[in-house]
Amino acid sequence: YDENGEPKFPLDDLLKLEEQVSRVRWIVPVLPDGELIKCLRTAVCFAREKVDTKSESCQRFIRD
Repeated sequence: YDENGEPKFPLDDLLKLEEQVSRVRWIVPVLPDGELIKCLRTAVCFAREKVDTKSESCQRFIRD
């Protein structure tokens, strides 16, 4: 959570992931500490805590 008590999604990882998939020849590495895994784990945790809808970055990851 951030200083305002809002759920904090790994935005830097999401931006890097979006950059990777927007390339003509895209490659998304699936590594234990890679961007995809970090975003997936955070989204799952947020969903379990029912705070996924409070994070625009999480919603962007789920939707897009």
